[in-house]
Amino acid sequence: MRNSLLLTTLVLLHACSNDDNGATVIARSSETTVMIKVEEVRTYDELRSYLDQEYGVVEELPVLAVVASGMDTTVPYKYRLQDGREFTIPIVFNASNERIVDPEFDLYSLPE
Repeated sequence: MRNSLLLTTLVLLHACSNDDNGATVIARSSETTVMIKVEEVRTYDELRSYLDQEYGVVEELPVLAVVASGMDTTVPYKYRLQDGREFTIPIVFNASNERIVDPEFDLYSLPE
């Protein structure tokens, strides 16, 4: 059990690292991914795939939010591109704690 926990910790440490600003940089695997269209983005994972596909390296900046169980809560997720531009996308934690992109947010408004 202890070895399993240690291995899991090492994998997580390898997958995530903090930059000088304390932001989390998530390492992406080199697996073949399916291209996703902006109009198909609904979930947080689809959003991450789309951002990686569209911009390459995208840094997710730290956010602080209180999410109440059983209620829809919108959390503003901030991202930084390699050229320093930043943008915010509202992510809704729904009643079952799934993360979905706010349906009212226009993904076409993201930087080009």
